Amino acid sequence: MDEDTRAFNRIMEAFGLPKKSEEEKATRNKAIREATLNAMNVPLQVMQSAERALEVLEAMVKTGNPNSVSDAGVGTLAIRTAVEGAYMNVKINFKGMEEDGEAGTIMEKATALKKNALEKCDTLVNEVYRLL
Repeated sequence: MDEDTRAFNRIMEAFGLPKKSEEEKATRNKAIREATLNAMNVPLQVMQSAERALEVLEAMVKTGNPNSVSDAGVGTLAIRTAVEGAYMNVKINFKGMEEDGEAGTIMEKATALKKNALEKCDTLVNEVYRLL
C-alpha cells in the first residue's frame, strides 16, 4: 500500500514539472512515463504475490486441517479481492499509455494473471464449499 502511494505521488510530482520549453516538456513527459510505468508495476507485483499465496491456500484446502478449511476459503476470497483491486490499479494507470509497448506488456501480464488467479480462486472456493 505504501509503495502504491509513493508511485502515485511520483506521477503527481511528474505532472507538476515545468513545461514551458521543449526541453522541459520532454523531461516532464519522460518523468510521467516512468512514474506511470512504475505505478503499473507496483500493483502487478501485488498480483504476482497474491497468486503465489494461492498455492498455500490450495495446500490448506487439500491437505490441511479439515477444521480450518473455511479459513482457507476466507483467505481465498481475500486474495481474489487483492487481485481484482490491483488489476484495477494497473488498468487505470494504463489509460493514455495504450501506445506504449512497455505499458502494453505490463497490461497483458496483469490481464493473464487476473484470469489465472480468479480461475484458481473459483476452483478453491468451490472445493471449500464441497468440503464444508
